[in-house]
Parts: sequence; structure tokens; C-alpha cells
Amino acid sequence: MILFSIIMPVYNNEKYFPMAVESVEKQNYESYELIIVDDGSTDRTPQIADAIAEKNNHIKVVHQENQWIYNSFNKGISLATGQYIFILNSDDWLVPGAL
Repeated sequence: MILFSIIMPVYNNEKYFPMAVESVEKQNYESYELIIVDDGSTDRTPQIADAIAEKNNHIKVVHQENQWIYNSFNKGISLATGQYIFILNSDDWLVPGAL
């Protein structure tokens, strides 16, 4: 089975990124890893991300100092173990069956 690595950079998006994560969790395809890269958020994003990851072993969270979105992409990609990489912005969501 193909493993998808979904990279989600997030910065101060406590309002929307949980919905983006939920759209990944609702996929009918179970062979994925979601790597959330918290880019130095100053709101509750880091705590929310950690709490989400504690409940789902498909999800990993990386915290880094603010380095802008492209560094977040690169950090997530460097940690990815899947055959395919999917970039998902933290204010977007996957439609059912996207994977």
C-alpha cells in the first residue's frame, strides 16, 4: 500500500487548522502520515497540534522558530517517509476520497 506524507505548515491558525486536520483524518485511505510543522506560532496552535497528535498515531508535530512557510515545507519534506508528498495548507481541507 502506498504511504502518503501530508505536510501541513501552520502559523497562528488555531481557528482553521483543526478542520484541515479533521479532513485528513476522515479520509477513507489509512496509509498516510500527517506532519504538522508549527512555524513558531504565538497563539494556541502548538498546544492544539500536540493534543491532536496524542490522539492519532498517523500525526507528527514539529515545532520550530518562525522561519516562514518555505522552510516549513522543507522541514516537513525532510521528515517524510512516504512514497508521495502532499502539501496541505492549514486553512484548506481534503475532499472525501482525495487520497
